[in-house]
Amino acid sequence: WQFARFGSMPDGSQLDEPGSPPEMVKASSSESDHPAGHAVDGNPETRWCADSAAANQTITLDLGRISKIGGFEFDWEKAAVYPFKLESSDDGVKWRMIEDQSGSTNATGTEKLSTSQSARFLKITVGKVPATQWASIREIRVLDPQGSFVKPAAPENIAAIPPSTPEFDDSQWRTVNLPHD
Repeated sequence: WQFARFGSMPDGSQLDEPGSPPEMVKASSSESDHPAGHAVDGNPETRWCADSAAANQTITLDLGRISKIGGFEFDWEKAAVYPFKLESSDDGVKWRMIEDQSGSTNATGTEKLSTSQSARFLKITVGKVPATQWASIREIRVLDPQGSFVKPAAPENIAAIPPSTPEFDDSQWRTVNLPHD
Protein backbone atom coordinates (compact mmCIF):
# COMPACT_ATOMS: atom_id res chain seq x y z
CA TRP A 1 0.00 0.00 0.00
CA GLN A 2 1.08 3.51 -0.67
CA PHE A 3 -0.61 6.53 0.90
CA ALA A 4 -0.02 10.16 0.09
CA ARG A 5 -1.43 13.54 0.94
CA PHE A 6 -2.06 16.05 -1.83
CA GLY A 7 -3.27 19.61 -2.05
CA SER A 8 -2.37 22.16 0.61
CA MET A 9 0.43 21.05 2.92
CA PRO A 10 0.90 22.22 6.53
CA ASP A 11 3.93 24.30 5.45
CA GLY A 12 1.75 26.26 2.99
CA SER A 13 3.14 24.53 -0.12
CA GLN A 14 0.96 22.75 -2.64
CA LEU A 15 1.54 19.17 -3.81
CA ASP A 16 -0.30 18.18 -6.98
CA GLU A 17 -1.67 14.67 -7.19
CA PRO A 18 0.39 12.58 -9.62
CA GLY A 19 -1.50 12.20 -12.87
CA SER A 20 -3.67 15.25 -12.31
CA PRO A 21 -3.77 18.00 -14.93
CA PRO A 22 -1.27 20.77 -14.21
CA GLU A 23 -2.38 23.85 -12.30
CA MET A 24 -1.87 26.94 -14.42
CA VAL A 25 -1.45 29.28 -11.42
CA LYS A 26 0.51 28.46 -8.27
CA ALA A 27 1.53 30.48 -5.25
CA SER A 28 4.13 30.06 -2.54
CA SER A 29 1.24 30.21 -0.06
CA SER A 30 -2.46 31.06 -0.10
CA GLU A 31 -5.25 31.71 2.33
CA SER A 32 -7.84 28.95 1.92
CA ASP A 33 -10.54 31.43 0.84
CA HIS A 34 -8.19 33.25 -1.55
CA PRO A 35 -6.35 30.67 -3.73
CA ALA A 36 -3.94 31.54 -6.52
CA GLY A 37 -6.51 30.82 -9.23
CA HIS A 38 -8.57 33.81 -8.12
CA ALA A 39 -5.87 36.12 -9.55
CA VAL A 40 -6.75 35.05 -13.11
CA ASP A 41 -10.47 34.25 -12.88
CA GLY A 42 -11.61 37.53 -14.46
CA ASN A 43 -13.55 38.53 -11.34
CA PRO A 44 -12.26 41.71 -9.64
CA GLU A 45 -14.20 40.76 -6.48
CA THR A 46 -12.00 37.70 -5.84
CA ARG A 47 -8.29 37.70 -5.08
CA TRP A 48 -5.22 35.65 -4.29
CA CYS A 49 -3.80 36.36 -0.85
CA ALA A 50 -0.68 34.91 0.75
CA ASP A 51 -1.20 33.26 4.12
CA SER A 52 1.11 35.64 6.02
CA ALA A 53 2.96 38.95 5.78
CA ALA A 54 6.23 37.11 5.09
CA ALA A 55 8.45 38.69 2.44
CA ASN A 56 9.03 37.16 -0.99
CA GLN A 57 5.63 35.55 -1.51
CA THR A 58 5.26 34.44 -5.13
CA ILE A 59 2.49 33.78 -7.61
CA THR A 60 3.44 32.02 -10.84
CA LEU A 61 1.42 31.71 -14.04
CA ASP A 62 1.97 28.95 -16.58
CA LEU A 63 0.59 30.16 -19.90
CA GLY A 64 0.80 26.56 -21.16
CA ARG A 65 2.94 27.53 -24.14
CA ILE A 66 5.58 30.09 -25.03
CA SER A 67 3.61 33.21 -25.94
CA LYS A 68 4.49 36.65 -27.28
CA ILE A 69 3.95 39.18 -24.52
CA GLY A 70 3.48 42.93 -24.92
CA GLY A 71 2.55 43.91 -21.39
CA PHE A 72 1.11 43.15 -17.98
CA GLU A 73 -1.50 44.67 -15.76
CA PHE A 74 -2.27 43.62 -12.24
CA ASP A 75 -4.55 44.96 -9.56
CA TRP A 76 -3.44 44.77 -5.96
CA GLU A 77 -6.03 44.09 -3.28
CA LYS A 78 -5.94 47.76 -2.28
CA ALA A 79 -4.13 50.98 -3.16
CA ALA A 80 -1.00 50.51 -1.04
CA VAL A 81 2.74 50.12 -1.57
CA TYR A 82 3.64 46.62 -2.75
CA PRO A 83 7.34 46.22 -3.62
CA PHE A 84 7.63 43.51 -6.30
CA LYS A 85 9.68 41.83 -9.01
CA LEU A 86 8.22 40.44 -12.23
CA GLU A 87 10.14 37.66 -13.98
CA SER A 88 9.60 35.43 -17.02
CA SER A 89 10.82 32.00 -18.02
CA ASP A 90 10.50 29.55 -20.89
CA ASP A 91 10.92 26.47 -18.66
CA GLY A 92 9.91 27.51 -15.13
CA VAL A 93 13.50 27.03 -13.91
CA LYS A 94 15.67 29.76 -15.44
CA TRP A 95 14.17 33.23 -14.82
CA ARG A 96 14.67 36.61 -16.56
CA MET A 97 13.93 39.90 -14.81
CA ILE A 98 11.25 41.96 -16.55
CA GLU A 99 10.70 44.61 -13.90
CA ASP A 100 12.26 45.21 -10.49
CA GLN A 101 10.12 47.46 -8.33
CA SER A 102 11.66 46.29 -5.04
CA GLY A 103 12.00 49.88 -3.91
CA SER A 104 8.60 50.97 -5.20
CA THR A 105 6.67 53.69 -3.40
CA ASN A 106 3.80 53.50 -5.91
CA ALA A 107 0.47 53.10 -4.10
CA THR A 108 -1.97 53.39 -7.00
CA GLY A 109 -3.39 49.87 -6.68
CA THR A 110 -2.74 48.96 -10.33
CA GLU A 111 0.48 48.16 -12.15
CA LYS A 112 0.75 48.57 -15.94
CA LEU A 113 3.99 47.41 -17.52
CA SER A 114 5.08 47.19 -21.15
CA THR A 115 7.53 44.65 -22.52
CA SER A 116 8.40 42.85 -25.71
CA GLN A 117 9.34 39.24 -25.21
CA SER A 118 8.22 35.63 -25.34
CA ALA A 119 7.73 33.43 -22.29
CA ARG A 120 5.67 30.57 -20.93
CA PHE A 121 5.96 31.27 -17.19
CA LEU A 122 5.52 34.56 -15.33
CA LYS A 123 6.33 35.06 -11.67
CA ILE A 124 5.51 37.97 -9.38
CA THR A 125 7.51 38.09 -6.15
CA VAL A 126 6.10 40.47 -3.54
CA GLY A 127 8.79 41.87 -1.25
CA LYS A 128 8.50 42.99 2.36
CA VAL A 129 5.17 44.58 3.12
CA PRO A 130 3.93 46.11 6.41
CA ALA A 131 2.80 43.52 8.98
CA THR A 132 -0.83 44.61 8.52
CA GLN A 133 -0.68 44.02 4.75
CA TRP A 134 -0.13 40.71 2.95
CA ALA A 135 0.74 39.98 -0.68
CA SER A 136 -2.67 40.05 -2.37
CA ILE A 137 -3.62 40.46 -6.04
CA ARG A 138 -7.17 40.77 -7.40
CA GLU A 139 -6.39 40.22 -11.10
CA ILE A 140 -3.37 39.58 -13.31
CA ARG A 141 -3.73 40.33 -17.01
CA VAL A 142 -1.09 39.28 -19.53
CA LEU A 143 -1.30 41.13 -22.84
CA ASP A 144 -0.03 40.16 -26.28
CA PRO A 145 1.75 42.76 -28.47
CA GLN A 146 -1.65 43.89 -29.87
CA GLY A 147 -3.04 44.46 -26.35
CA SER A 148 -5.34 41.41 -26.25
CA PHE A 149 -5.47 39.20 -23.17
CA VAL A 150 -3.35 36.05 -23.05
CA LYS A 151 -5.16 33.53 -20.83
CA PRO A 152 -3.31 30.62 -19.23
CA ALA A 153 -4.26 27.38 -21.00
CA ALA A 154 -3.34 23.80 -20.21
CA PRO A 155 -0.60 22.52 -22.51
CA GLU A 156 -2.13 20.54 -25.35
CA ASN A 157 0.22 17.61 -24.85
CA ILE A 158 -0.52 17.16 -21.13
CA ALA A 159 -3.63 15.41 -19.91
CA ALA A 160 -4.62 13.74 -16.69
CA ILE A 161 -3.52 10.11 -16.54
CA PRO A 162 -5.78 7.96 -14.40
CA PRO A 163 -4.05 5.77 -11.79
CA SER A 164 -5.63 2.68 -13.34
CA THR A 165 -3.52 2.95 -16.52
CA PRO A 166 -0.01 1.55 -17.00
CA GLU A 167 1.26 5.04 -17.99
CA PHE A 168 0.44 6.43 -14.53
CA ASP A 169 3.62 7.63 -12.76
CA ASP A 170 3.52 7.39 -8.97
CA SER A 171 7.24 8.13 -8.50
CA GLN A 172 6.47 11.54 -6.95
CA TRP A 173 4.37 10.10 -4.14
CA ARG A 174 5.66 10.70 -0.64
CA THR A 175 6.26 7.85 1.80
CA VAL A 176 4.13 8.17 4.92
CA ASN A 177 4.97 6.20 8.04
CA LEU A 178 1.73 5.26 9.74
CA PRO A 179 1.54 3.65 13.17
CA HIS A 180 0.37 0.06 12.98
CA ASP A 181 0.01 -3.01 15.19
